[in-house]
Amino acid sequence: MEMNRWLFIRNGGIGDTVLLSSTVQAVRLQKPDSWIELMGIQERVELLVGPGLANRAVSFERPGIETLFAGNEPVAGELREYLTSFDAIIYYAGKDHARLEQRLRMRDTQFVHVHPALPEPGQPIHITQHYLNALYEIFPKCGCPSPRIVLRDNELDAALHRLVLEWGVQTGSYLSAMHPGAGNFEKRAPIDLFIQFVRLKMDRFPIVRPVIIQGPADEESVDALRWALPQSVDVIVLKDLSLREIAACLDFCNDFAGNDSGVAHIAAALGKPTTVFFTASEPRLWAPLGSHVCVKDLR
Repeated sequence: MEMNRWLFIRNGGIGDTVLLSSTVQAVRLQKPDSWIELMGIQERVELLVGPGLANRAVSFERPGIETLFAGNEPVAGELREYLTSFDAIIYYAGKDHARLEQRLRMRDTQFVHVHPALPEPGQPIHITQHYLNALYEIFPKCGCPSPRIVLRDNELDAALHRLVLEWGVQTGSYLSAMHPGAGNFEKRAPIDLFIQFVRLKMDRFPIVRPVIIQGPADEESVDALRWALPQSVDVIVLKDLSLREIAACLDFCNDFAGNDSGVAHIAAALGKPTTVFFTASEPRLWAPLGSHVCVKDLR
């Protein structure tokens, strides 16, 4: 069976998507010349496009997608043509696995596998390994590379321009990035921990610029952190940016501290020294991976 064209489907959160990069890399290592596409929430799956990762990211919200789940009616023509073009389709779904496999398979020669989106409750397996298990029927001995994000030169140039011209970052500044928010309130660590994180840097470096990431639901947490910081600290707040723009700015930061959220996974996937506070979820399943990651389990 030829395996030259791959499609991964994952409609998950930012962190879920970043962790899927390990599986994409595993396929790339086994089949270096293959074409790999990701389907999901457009801005999130775009994080995994780049050398050694996927070739293309497409939106799950596409014409005819509803017919994939619609009774016994045929899958819409345009979607059927699209799915037929792939040699392997792996869909990480929450339910109806057997039925979805039947609906996704457009020809007998395709490898189609619908894998549970999450491990079984109580199963002590990291999500990256869980994702990778979907490949073992094809590649039984493939390893599990660390998650990573690859940025383009023009994205890095734009981020540097933003930091220098908009925020006045000078050569020699220590940029300490933080994300005090999280989509789930229970995942938000006390603001005091972020203040301690900044003060440790201020004791060691002459020019420290906190870089605070503000997402759509983070205004309250960001305001609390800014209020708690000394007035003399020159804070940078990055908001209203795309995920790849956030990643490009993080690439210029010296370190990162944040809650269990997608931004922490982005920072870790860029190789930044990363401190992650876990207050609700299980770090054995969800912690960013790597020797550069420090997990603080506060549960």
